[in-house]
Amino acid sequence: THAVMEQLSSLVAGNDSLRSFLLDFNLLQIEARPIAAGGAGQVYRGTYSGDVVAIKTVYSQMVRSADVDDICHEASLLAQIHNPRFVRLYGIALKGPIVHVVTEYVDHTLLEWFEKSAPGADREGFCAAATQLLEGIDFIHQRGISHRDLKPQNVLMTADAWNVKICDLGMSRAHTAGKQQTMTVGVGSPLYMPPEAILDEEE
Repeated sequence: THAVMEQLSSLVAGNDSLRSFLLDFNLLQIEARPIAAGGAGQVYRGTYSGDVVAIKTVYSQMVRSADVDDICHEASLLAQIHNPRFVRLYGIALKGPIVHVVTEYVDHTLLEWFEKSAPGADREGFCAAATQLLEGIDFIHQRGISHRDLKPQNVLMTADAWNVKICDLGMSRAHTAGKQQTMTVGVGSPLYMPPEAILDEEE
């Protein structure tokens, strides 16, 4: 646990994109009940300096050394992406054995939104949401980044309707210009993976 925290602290300190995103944990207020859960931690609603935020808590005792790179990778990409179609990164706060990744809070996943709103939604609204999603994907593709885990749970919708926010870049990959690369087999959620990712075909 101590070694993992030291590794994370070292990576953050050595990353120009992340160093300015280190947060004071004392400014965080975290609600008691999680709003989502994953393999290495949970996501909570809370506040940071008065703003409502989502707080992904990652327990270092449940994190492999290799996962530390993924945590910093996602935060580093979010720190570089300034686009309204992606959740905003507030920063990372370290407290004891827990890493807190703090991002903009968004009310619903796309799946939740469809389940609640789809019956009464109009065609123009659906087209607007689809357009925003494609704008976000095009934005990162133009910068050589593949999301690699795009699915309804990782596409969020704000309460003011038709405002799409993409999240969870932990599996994304930045591509090197002019270099032929292949997709990594097994990366992503099987039901939403493209055929080339399953078959390990060249991009």
